[in-house]
This record gives sequence, C-alpha cells and structure tokens, in this order.
Amino acid sequence: MSQSAMSVGCPHCGTASAVELMTVEGGNHSNEDRLKGRRVDCQHCGDDFSFYYY
Repeated sequence: MSQSAMSVGCPHCGTASAVELMTVEGGNHSNEDRLKGRRVDCQHCGDDFSFYYY
C-alpha cells in the first residue's frame, strides 16, 4: 500500500486541506470496493470533519 494526497474543501470555511489517502498497488484486493474514511482537521479554521472515499 502507498499513500497519495489530495485537497479537500472544509465544509465550515471552504479552505482546502490536504488529505492522505491509502491506495492499493496492483492486483485485485477485496478492500478496493469498500468505503474508507479519514478524519480531517482543517488547517485554516481548526474544524474537524470526516472525508469518505472508495
């Protein structure tokens, strides 16, 4: 597994925050189709929110 980053807008203030996402390298893994989530702390206003992805 490796990590990739993307920017996600804070639902409170709209400022983009970087989110590290776990990615699976090669092959078919049963977890690829499962919903994953990350807790994000806004780098601007300090609000915390959840970000979900596949």
